[in-house]
Amino acid sequence: MDDYQAEFGVRWLLRRLALCPNAYYNYRKHRKADYYTQKAKVQEQIRDICHAHNGVDGYRGMTVYLKREEHGYSAATIHKYMNVEMGSRSIGRPKKPGARPGKPHKVFENRLKQDFDKFSCTNVTKQLDHYGPKGNVSAKLTGPCTIIQGGGT
Repeated sequence: MDDYQAEFGVRWLLRRLALCPNAYYNYRKHRKADYYTQKAKVQEQIRDICHAHNGVDGYRGMTVYLKREEHGYSAATIHKYMNVEMGSRSIGRPKKPGARPGKPHKVFENRLKQDFDKFSCTNVTKQLDHYGPKGNVSAKLTGPCTIIQGGGT
């Protein structure tokens, strides 16, 4: 820009390059220099925390660690710094295997000829109450229980 400024003019060059004049003058005055230095410091701290924790923490955990060091950045900003600009992502942990119904060990025959599908209970709510001196959790069934006659034989 400086080389051709005298020959063509600044406004003409900015129009040809599709740049806004305020963007050009902000660049010339280095108005975001403080922002970029602070951003570089925060990204360096993010790298240090990632290496200390073996890359396990994601942007949410990183936000908590940075708040402990008195940096009040939002989770969206930390996400932008980590995932978009630095390209570092947390290590995903595999899901725990869920419980799958297995084969019954012993199946007894129905000698009393009872039809267990005859009755069903609906509209039962479950509340968890703390009982006992150690705070054991036990389930308590409350609410109306409607007995519906099934189509058993």
